[in-house]
Amino acid sequence: MEKDTLNVVFFGGSITYNPGWRNDLEEYFTAQFPEKVICYHNKGIPSLGSVAHVFRYDSDVLSQVKLDILFYESVVNDRANAYPDEEQARAVESIIRRSIAVNPNMDIIMMYFADPDKLADYKKGRIPDEICLQNNIADHYGIPVIDISREVYERIQAGEFSWEKDIKDLHPSPFGQKIYSSSMKVMLDSLLLKGKYAATRKLPSPLNEKYYRHARYESVKNGKGNFKYEPRYIPDNGQPTRAGFTDVPMLVGEKPEEEFVYEFEGTTIGICYISGNDAGIIRYRIDGGKYQVKDLYTKYSDKLHVPKYVILKDDLNEGKHKIEVEIMKEKNEKSKGNACRIVHFLVN
Repeated sequence: MEKDTLNVVFFGGSITYNPGWRNDLEEYFTAQFPEKVICYHNKGIPSLGSVAHVFRYDSDVLSQVKLDILFYESVVNDRANAYPDEEQARAVESIIRRSIAVNPNMDIIMMYFADPDKLADYKKGRIPDEICLQNNIADHYGIPVIDISREVYERIQAGEFSWEKDIKDLHPSPFGQKIYSSSMKVMLDSLLLKGKYAATRKLPSPLNEKYYRHARYESVKNGKGNFKYEPRYIPDNGQPTRAGFTDVPMLVGEKPEEEFVYEFEGTTIGICYISGNDAGIIRYRIDGGKYQVKDLYTKYSDKLHVPKYVILKDDLNEGKHKIEVEIMKEKNEKSKGNACRIVHFLVN
């Protein structure tokens, strides 16, 4: 008789993507469930937070695997990407609801990893905003959370170890990775002991009726104008790239006044683009309205072609819309060019 299969998905940013705590958990599950065939799916992508995750969730996760256990994290990159609270809340709730809709018996663990900003907040006696936001969602859906950032802070205060000498970075040292995995295993032992594993649940009413219930990628091939559609675009200025964001289809403009029009159906429109050291400034408008301006250069653009996800307009009326995008002559004083390289349209 064929063994049952258990799909464990790790979904988050670079701390999820990198080896360490995740490998220890894989050994844990293999030991806990020897009767099962366990498939581990690392769906972490560096630099990405909740808004990026919700738009890639269908193509990167739901279309590929039926989840049994989901480990989710985004609070570190939500701070780094400065996503507005409303966007974070809509994104995280969508991931939770779409997961449960696919498999009501699945388990979800929400993880809050440590970084200097979180430690500074706890030192001031306040819970970080991103964690407050996700705690509210977790409480509503009865999802366990593990706040490793608080644990690290408290243990540093107790003199057990230091951030600088032991954890060293928001990408933890091997010592820090063991702290992470040990804490998670204690939590999982507790959940298994209490019989909370695989608890069937029903979806409650949403906290936010405007959560991104249909967030998805749409092809950049449908952009019309004098931007160039490149079936397999690879940046050639010598900067590092990220897997999944190079040698893939892109809609590329690199000169001022190059423009495109994209027609879509939904209540939200955004773009996923790569921002290198020549990233430009665009102006855009929806349905012939007032132009808005977006600087595509980031604080990481001088280091690599970093993938960026930005929502350009929310809360549109349901139905068909049109966005017009143009590269401006002006550019960030740190940028070497005017490039706009779009990997995906983000539509809800």
